Amino acid sequence: PEIRLLSARLAQSDRSWLPARGVLEQSVEPVQQPFDAPDNNALSLNLMSDTTAIGDGTQRLRLQVGLRGIEHRRGQRPAINLAVVMDLPADVPDPVRIRARALLDALLQSQQAGDAFSLVVAGPRSLIIEPADFRFGHLQQARQLILGQPAAADSTAEQAVRAPAGAALNLAQALERAGQLVQAGAAPGQIEDNVLGARSILLITASELGSTDNLIESVHQRARSGITLSVLPLGHRPEPQAVDQLVLAGLGQRRFLEAANEAQQLIQDELHAASRAVARAARLSIRLAPGVQLVNVVGSQPLDARRAQRVRDIEHSMDQRLSASLGIQADRGEDEQGIQIVIPAIYSGDSVTVLLDLVTDRPGAIAEVSLRYKDLVYLRNGSLQAQLELPAGEPGRGPAELSVLKNLLTHHFIAAIRQAATALGHRQPQTAIAHLRQMHATITRLRQQIPAWSQDADLAHDLATLERYIAALDYPRSGAQQNFLSDSLRLAAWVKTHGALPDSTADRRAKE
Repeated sequence: PEIRLLSARLAQSDRSWLPARGVLEQSVEPVQQPFDAPDNNALSLNLMSDTTAIGDGTQRLRLQVGLRGIEHRRGQRPAINLAVVMDLPADVPDPVRIRARALLDALLQSQQAGDAFSLVVAGPRSLIIEPADFRFGHLQQARQLILGQPAAADSTAEQAVRAPAGAALNLAQALERAGQLVQAGAAPGQIEDNVLGARSILLITASELGSTDNLIESVHQRARSGITLSVLPLGHRPEPQAVDQLVLAGLGQRRFLEAANEAQQLIQDELHAASRAVARAARLSIRLAPGVQLVNVVGSQPLDARRAQRVRDIEHSMDQRLSASLGIQADRGEDEQGIQIVIPAIYSGDSVTVLLDLVTDRPGAIAEVSLRYKDLVYLRNGSLQAQLELPAGEPGRGPAELSVLKNLLTHHFIAAIRQAATALGHRQPQTAIAHLRQMHATITRLRQQIPAWSQDADLAHDLATLERYIAALDYPRSGAQQNFLSDSLRLAAWVKTHGALPDSTADRRAKE
């Protein structure tokens, strides 16, 4: 959502003051991962390092574990059991209310046979519309509430609405009621339980969320039972960190609506996301050989005991529910040995890269990696293994090894431009320039040291990108121009990882 906001803001900015015709983040290109595509499995497992051999003495190396999801489209989306929670404070401005109403209208237009949609409006004038009543006439009162208008006391819709007795619903109560509606919203077997997001809550909020500690545990418990939570913040009040925490606990999606006329596409993206998962509960177990020590998992951090237990809970829940609904044998129990990484879902065509920084004092076995997952394409337990052994000899690097090193360099490239963006946000342009120049010097030095990189097009492109930003920053700029460059750098970091700028609805329609 934040990236879509940045993209829209930058698209409307004046670039006439910039050198090089204003080309900055638009020219960034991601690293292409050389992972083998799956053949007769939902996922493939790829293992490689940044060296061909281990020399005398202690040696540092990087181990790369790559996963790739099969290209697979399931066609028409499955039936969805969805409860929408609207959380709009009384002082929400009209443009936000208009977007919220557009989302509700888009949901009504997107409803298909078999869907069970419901609505809970939080606040002093709370409202509950159950699945049987989710249609145009009964939604009129909700539309009026969203727009801040009084509803007619004798309306037919009001008779169908079942509001809570007594006080209004706060956000926690609204989410609890939504969970109850989803739990009871469809007949057994009508909703495909194996599809991630087939039973879900969509929170549309324009409120300050503040501390989410009181919500996370209940959101997590619902995710254990198969009810995911997606969050769509409206306006500037919902804090990004709080949104991220809720989405992470709920295994859902973050969404962002730039304009009311894009509501239909956003709702379609949310509803169809459920059919894109090709694997669930993917567990990577990485066991290092004796004499091999872990420095770190690049760009990551270990979970504390509480968060690790939540991961175990989710994995066990998926295991049991997929066994009951699809007959995929339950096979998860205690933790396995080594480094454990659990990925709740991998979608069609996705690539996942895990890079480990290691130290070894001998040649031979380096690591064994196993991957276990629930294969939603072939409806079975998937299991893949790979191991890495490196012979004694003079360390060298071929194309595969250099691709691993390039991923590490990309990690540092992204970190540098994010640091520069942060420095600009604090009005420290010289610090931003220092970060960019240091990264430029690093890439230049590596191109001189590694012959195969002297003419590498990707690295030459990265150098040109850094040079354009340095040129744009190399003399005093106004606060507005520094804000623009900060936004551009942040978007450039995203594009380097994900590959493409998020399209606007107009751009998408033009391409279609």
